[in-house]
Amino acid sequence: MVIVDILDVLDNLADEQREIVVNALLDHLTVFSHYTILEAQLNWDGNAPYTSFVRFQNEVIRECVKIEQSLFGSVLRQQHGLSALTLRTEINL
Repeated sequence: MVIVDILDVLDNLADEQREIVVNALLDHLTVFSHYTILEAQLNWDGNAPYTSFVRFQNEVIRECVKIEQSLFGSVLRQQHGLSALTLRTEINL
């Protein structure tokens, strides 16, 4: 599955499917994105419904992908020995 397809269906996946897809996607992101997602999760209002949390987390993931595709993200990825990330990058589930 390519990243553009993942980003399109992320909001509509069942919990089990979402876990598989998000874990596979995270394997392709930098540690900086991992920390960004973790920090966002830690700052989340725990009283809100779980569905709101999932939508929020999906938006953070989308922003991380967008940043890693930017010029800054490309340089950062290159410095960490990672190839460029595009919307057509294949993610093996």
